[in-house]
Amino acid sequence: MPLVILALLISGLLSCADSGSSPAPGPSSASVDTTAPTVVLIAPANGTSMSGTVILTATASDNVGVVGVQFKRNGNNYGTEDISSPYSVAWDSTTVANGAHMFTAVARDAAGNSTTSSVVSITVNNPSAGTTITAASCSSADVQDAVNQAQDGYTVMIPAGSCVWTSGVSINGKGVHLQGGGSGRVIGRSLSSVAIGTGAKTFTTQNGLAISAGQTLHIERTGGIVSGATPTGGRGYMIGTVTSYSGTTLIMDITSASGSGSHPLWIISTSAATTITHSAGGAVLLSLAEDSSHNVEVSGMRFVNGTGTNDFVNMNRTANGTPILIHDMYFETSHGTQDAIQSDTNQGVIWNCSFVALPYSRSQLAIHHVVLGDTDSWTRPSTMGNADSTGTSNLYIEDSDFHGWLNATDFDSNARSTIRHSLFNNAGFGTHGADTSSYGQRHFEFYDNELFFDGFSNGQTLPVARGFYLRGGTGVIADNVINMPGGSDYPNKLGVDMTVMNLQRNGGPNPCWGANVAGIQYPAPRQIGMGRVTGVAGNDSVTYTGDSEPLYIWNNSGNFTIGTSDFVGSACTNPDSTPSYVVAGRDYIENTPKPGYVKYPYPHPLR
Repeated sequence: MPLVILALLISGLLSCADSGSSPAPGPSSASVDTTAPTVVLIAPANGTSMSGTVILTATASDNVGVVGVQFKRNGNNYGTEDISSPYSVAWDSTTVANGAHMFTAVARDAAGNSTTSSVVSITVNNPSAGTTITAASCSSADVQDAVNQAQDGYTVMIPAGSCVWTSGVSINGKGVHLQGGGSGRVIGRSLSSVAIGTGAKTFTTQNGLAISAGQTLHIERTGGIVSGATPTGGRGYMIGTVTSYSGTTLIMDITSASGSGSHPLWIISTSAATTITHSAGGAVLLSLAEDSSHNVEVSGMRFVNGTGTNDFVNMNRTANGTPILIHDMYFETSHGTQDAIQSDTNQGVIWNCSFVALPYSRSQLAIHHVVLGDTDSWTRPSTMGNADSTGTSNLYIEDSDFHGWLNATDFDSNARSTIRHSLFNNAGFGTHGADTSSYGQRHFEFYDNELFFDGFSNGQTLPVARGFYLRGGTGVIADNVINMPGGSDYPNKLGVDMTVMNLQRNGGPNPCWGANVAGIQYPAPRQIGMGRVTGVAGNDSVTYTGDSEPLYIWNNSGNFTIGTSDFVGSACTNPDSTPSYVVAGRDYIENTPKPGYVKYPYPHPLR
């Protein structure tokens, strides 16, 4: 071929190769995620000395998204990878030797990038197996002596029996488990009208209670005769053995009884092995202080009224303290004693407890949660639901039952409280505002509970004029069964009653709020729907305007109404009224879940 033609052909081929679009690009580096997550093991703190169950908690973030966090102990995986925030795992430290153990958390994203946190060293300090001291008797002197001998992590056993405590017992500066022989428990209730007396008695109960023939049971009256809004009448009870139990029919052979007359409200309970009578004068029966390395724990006793006038149990906060645990207890009180439990700490777990007011309680409380020392509670973000990443930022009450309380609870200054999986049998739930208290409830959670009111119209109704009496703070009321019918004893009963009490009440730090001032002075300090203080760090003034944090109420079944009321009093000349301050859609939201809210894991990991 002539060279000229060959050159032209080569030139044409090269021209064709260079013409048109550029070659398809390879993978772009911009589409590849090469950014690793960040992860911090936030609890426990490095160098902490712990015992029992330890909750490991990590925070993690990623530019695209974290798909999981794997905890490691001494370089080996511990537990399964946690795929949802908050990232946590419970570790039973009793399964390893005492001494230092190294923990890390590894976060990964979908692209396979991973980051390992800094090492956190935890020193395990569990007592030797079988480190138990048995008190010489159940007397307060012998129990206190055994507690004094005990070291951190010890169990102090209280022998079975009945004792009258004429002085209080305290656990302070050491993590001790104070354990009685058994408390008994309320296991059912009955609305059968039965005359108090001995012999055969028949009760209709709930279906399928844990009752068997030959069992000894206590049948206790709750409630009193109502005259207007004033309850009267005394205690009545019967004790006997089960003749038979089938379906919902309980037949008892009553061998001892106290009281008279026929009554329609009863609770059914099992017997206690260790019973302590409160006759300690003005002293608290049992004072508990948080310990820095071990949980203080109390279980297995029945506390009943004597001549004592102070609380049964106080839970006291300390710097860097671990949560106090109270479980499997029975508190039986009437007008003489103050509160069953008073807590001044925003941590701790109470479970499997019965709280019984006999035959009812007007001012005493089952649980009084007031945390006067936590004055920054209102400047910190909410720790409701899974925002409590460690399970130690709220007081948790679980699987417990309350009977015959005007207010079973009073959650007050700075308190962060959670009640779940519990029964309120003719018992009310209450929160404080900044009216007669300094600060008012910060927030509460009430979910997966049953709240039951008998609704009789025969003078036998308990003095429970409402189910919820909410005076301040924010929270959630969700997934409950709430039955609060009215009746001639208490007509027009509200299931959820919200009020701004200091509009008409001349007391507390903000008396007669808005009186003698033109126009509505919204918001009232720490009223329903008010939340965190922002912009003024550390400000604990009660007169601030907080962020809007509405109360959310959703997915509750039963028979109840939601509304507002005013305090009945004439101390303040104030035309303002609660409906102008607590407004639906602004301060409380119905039938809509709280955005982003996820319940904290149940049961609590410290149980």
